[in-house]
Amino acid sequence: MAFGALLQLLVGKARGLPLTHGIFASTSLCLFVVFLLSPQITQAIFQAFQCVPFEWSPTVTHYYMRSSLAVRCYTSDHDHILLISYVLMLVWPIGSVLLFFSLVHRARSRLIEHTRDEYVVSIRLLHNDYKPESYFWASVELVHRSTLIGWVLLIDEEKSFVRLVLANIICVIMLMWTSITLPYVRMHDNVLAIAAALLLQLTYIWSSYVKVYHALAEYENPEDDKRISSRVLGFESSNELTVTLLFLGGSLLGIFLTLWTHRLQAQKWGHHIWLKDVGVAPEMSLSMGKRWMLFISHLTISSASIDWKIISTQADHAKGGAPLRYLCDHECPRDLVEVIFGDDGKIIQWHRRIEFQLLSLKKIAEAALLASPAYSHKKSLPLSVHGEVALGVKQRASNAVYVYASPNNADARALARELQEGHLSNLFIAEEMPVEADLGAARAKVLYFLYLSKDTFAGNSGMR
Repeated sequence: MAFGALLQLLVGKARGLPLTHGIFASTSLCLFVVFLLSPQITQAIFQAFQCVPFEWSPTVTHYYMRSSLAVRCYTSDHDHILLISYVLMLVWPIGSVLLFFSLVHRARSRLIEHTRDEYVVSIRLLHNDYKPESYFWASVELVHRSTLIGWVLLIDEEKSFVRLVLANIICVIMLMWTSITLPYVRMHDNVLAIAAALLLQLTYIWSSYVKVYHALAEYENPEDDKRISSRVLGFESSNELTVTLLFLGGSLLGIFLTLWTHRLQAQKWGHHIWLKDVGVAPEMSLSMGKRWMLFISHLTISSASIDWKIISTQADHAKGGAPLRYLCDHECPRDLVEVIFGDDGKIIQWHRRIEFQLLSLKKIAEAALLASPAYSHKKSLPLSVHGEVALGVKQRASNAVYVYASPNNADARALARELQEGHLSNLFIAEEMPVEADLGAARAKVLYFLYLSKDTFAGNSGMR
């Protein structure tokens, strides 16, 4: 880890980058190594407290370390190992949790406000997958794991059932906490986390039943027709108990995953708009002291009082709309024309036809989200709208596609270029009318574009 951190610093220095850049880069690497090795090291530390008994005589029992049978417990050598273990406990099980929490807590305000800098990026391992309000969840997960594989081992071997009881209680708390808070950004990560917690809970329940079964079997009388374990638990053997619990646990886990899968599908279709990259509904929020005004005619505004504006116009006279120029000349006060309509690039045309209306809705939603604290640092926000017209993977042609649009139909050519740049890499714009003999053996498809508008057939260009 030290070598990797030093290498990051040297690479940054060789590239002429500031020293802080190398420090942040090495921090990210160190956190990854700590997160990866912490469970294994924690388990190894607590192995020093694991002692197993060996009977030397009917009256004498000696205890030896489970991890190293050459070391006898409760001797000076064992005490020396315990002293080292106590020091390492402060460094790893306790120190790693405090390190994770202190690092992410220092960036708490920036995470909530969705502000990114070098420090926040360097500790992204601790917060990138979690919601801003659950920024501390990496520390919670580390405490959960270190408790189950380490801290419970401080309980004596003779009270091993108490370990299982404590582990069951911890798993129940973790399962409920995860189910209530849903700390992950992606919903499917929440489902996997709950499923893992449920599976872990079922494992400890199964272990408790098997422990009780074998403990009762030690007190059985071979001459009894009905054994104590069978009378108490109702199973003839531990194998029968194991198979039953595995079947019930697997069925419960399968039902849970089925219900959550159905819920995810319903949630996806229930949300009309979701983020394209993560597939979840966007987070809509508003800064303190700010508010949305839906109708500018209901308040007095000035350029100084507007932080963000979303202008949508309806141009169709039949639907109560009017062209933008008419609105500026006849409907809007002169002193507000520049304030409201100053940026023509942000004016969204509202359409009544459903396919175009969804596009208008998506643009309005994107503009509103970019004005919220969660996405204010972005310049654009890829969104998906249920029912929108889009070129999916199945709709993309596998062979070459040639598109011809008349030079006199400029809008058609612009549409072809937009498709070529944004959706279809195998689309080629033909400068002249394609001839079938020139297309070769690939049997490429040929599309003819015609963009209709009021000026399509006007003038000399329209005649040609």
